[in-house]
Amino acid sequence: MIFDRVNDQWEGWPFAAEPEFAEFCASLIKLTQPYMVVETGMGTGAISKAVAPLANSLICYETDESFWRNLPEGAQLKGGELLELDAFDADLLILDSLPIKQRIREFETWVKWGVRGSVVLVHDAEPKVQPSLV
Repeated sequence: MIFDRVNDQWEGWPFAAEPEFAEFCASLIKLTQPYMVVETGMGTGAISKAVAPLANSLICYETDESFWRNLPEGAQLKGGELLELDAFDADLLILDSLPIKQRIREFETWVKWGVRGSVVLVHDAEPKVQPSLV
């Protein structure tokens, strides 16, 4: 990704995770070796493209159809919000959906249905995005 120092943002912002966060997700997969990885809010695919080569199974959620072309090879695409079954099956859940209210609902789904020992990452807990995305 290309970082624009003038505007203090990177290519694809606000729909792309920082390159460092995508690298962190990939490193966490190397460390924990989860079987099922689920990402919500795929956007430009920065995270999913970093983790796809390392994940045994990857499910990407994205509600905006214009981003569906960013799905990495081998990953499964789902529209809509996180399903209870996927929250239950996820060994690693990466929450990055917009609006923030949706991300909160997805976290609540994981709290209710996620299994002990699974890991959840919440990206942009307090984002610097347009108010319309909150």
